[in-house]
Amino acid sequence: MQCEKCGYINKQYDIICQKCGSPLNIEKNIELQKKYNHKPKAIDIEEIVPDNSEAVFDSTQKKIRNVLIVLLFFIILIITAVTITIIKDFRSKDVMNVYSELLHSDKISVIYLGTDTEANTLLNTYAKDYDLNYLFINTKKITRHKKETIKKDLKLSKISNTVVIIDKGKVLDYFDDYHHEDKDKILTFLQDNDIVPKLIGDAHKNIDMFNESLVADTPTIIYLVNEKEEEYVKYGELLADFCNDYSLNYVLVEGYYLTDNQKLLLLNKANYTELHDIVVMIVDEGNIKFTTEKTDLSMNDYFKMASSYGIIDESSSASLIDLKYDKIKDIVNRDTKTVILFSENNNEYSDRMKPIIGKIGLQNNIEIYHHLVVNNQKELTDYLTSIGYQEPALTLPVIIVFEKGKVLSYAIGLTDKNLLETRFKELGVIR
Repeated sequence: MQCEKCGYINKQYDIICQKCGSPLNIEKNIELQKKYNHKPKAIDIEEIVPDNSEAVFDSTQKKIRNVLIVLLFFIILIITAVTITIIKDFRSKDVMNVYSELLHSDKISVIYLGTDTEANTLLNTYAKDYDLNYLFINTKKITRHKKETIKKDLKLSKISNTVVIIDKGKVLDYFDDYHHEDKDKILTFLQDNDIVPKLIGDAHKNIDMFNESLVADTPTIIYLVNEKEEEYVKYGELLADFCNDYSLNYVLVEGYYLTDNQKLLLLNKANYTELHDIVVMIVDEGNIKFTTEKTDLSMNDYFKMASSYGIIDESSSASLIDLKYDKIKDIVNRDTKTVILFSENNNEYSDRMKPIIGKIGLQNNIEIYHHLVVNNQKELTDYLTSIGYQEPALTLPVIIVFEKGKVLSYAIGLTDKNLLETRFKELGVIR
């Protein structure tokens, strides 16, 4: 049948032009009408060309859809993995920068590679107490590539809750497989490597006291001791008594609560670099006057040193009221309680006693007299014996309290400031 549109001659039973695809005028095709029972306007293409093309099309469509879904799933997985890697890389940038700095630091550093929060808390505490560089690298938040870089840098065979001590880029020691139930393992590990001292105490308190004493306005004796031995304890008590007698600050730095590194840092501030069992420093207004490691020095040695460096308060001795021999009886016969220090020249105990008793007078606003015994010791001894002094000889220095012409009390030789103050309060000299 000829196509009215393009003129192509189609086959007898064609209903669509095989050339241009236009519908053919089947009403003019008598043979075709006969074949389809004279129903030219209601011809169903499936009746003319019956096949299963729709079913085939539906099956293909489903296959294509399934393939696309699978591809989309894998694309999402890849995008997610890349995104996580980028995020990890970005977030770990600062941590890795700090890590790089620690590798080149002159200071001892501790690095924890793991995920245990308790281990991180413990190590962070020790780092603050003992002046350490510390870095926590959460291994869940860094890329595999960075883990491999760290393993290579630190020469580690694995990273599994690993604690590492490094110094100038070199690994001093490390341990793996930390678990929160054996937290003491961290402390033991740090102590074995002298990162944390064997005795746990208040490190910050000792450091602060040392630093404050270096800039104090008042003269100070610093005693840094590294061993808790009886000899060193007694020596510290002697220094404390000496400082109390002469109104000096006394600072005991318990070095056994500090690491060697911390102790050296403190000593470096005082321009002293050697580390011994003990170190004694005399400091005045930020200046180191004297340093020693000796434990056989006497109180007199310290008095001479402190006097020579000008940290004994001269105003204490100057506050004593000089008393001539012919005026002693007038003072002794007063109704009020009176204190007199009897001393002699070239007597170390007399020299040391004057600033002590003088300071008591200044601090308690009381008058204290001083008589230098020269050629009248026998006469003075006879007089004092007659009014209540009960010793066979006048041993100098001696501090005597008088009231109404009588001896109330006396202390012979170099006497502790605390004991004198206590006695004066009992007698009513100090109110």
